[in-house]
Amino acid sequence: MKTSPALKLTIMTALAADCSIESEDQLQEETAILLDYIGLKWTHVPNGGYRHKSTAVRLQRMGTKPGIPDVMIFDPCQSRISDQKYVGCAIELKHGKGRVTAHQADWLQWLGERGWYTSLGYSMRQVIETLEYCGYLSEGVSEL
Repeated sequence: MKTSPALKLTIMTALAADCSIESEDQLQEETAILLDYIGLKWTHVPNGGYRHKSTAVRLQRMGTKPGIPDVMIFDPCQSRISDQKYVGCAIELKHGKGRVTAHQADWLQWLGERGWYTSLGYSMRQVIETLEYCGYLSEGVSEL
């Protein structure tokens, strides 16, 4: 995959943003910009954050499950290292000293057992490296 000048600029901007990212929300927003630019079929599952108790109860009744990874990429991918094929990619984003909860670990393991590539991303560089590994980005773009 050839990296266009516009994509290089988007990636360099994302990498530069690492220095100023102060929250997981900001990391999610920068990730969203990059994934949309690449053109992947993906979604963010907004399980976190504060909600009024009645809203939380309603969402649970509607089927919301705790621990779903923050980023779910539905495009199939293939590892650049091992030629392993995956049905998609799930990324759990964390910031600072954020830790993976038991529910998040369970989902990551469950998805991995079903053919998904799963990853933790504490920075835009780590997100970009995951996208490279899965073949969504050209190898080496994280070194821009």
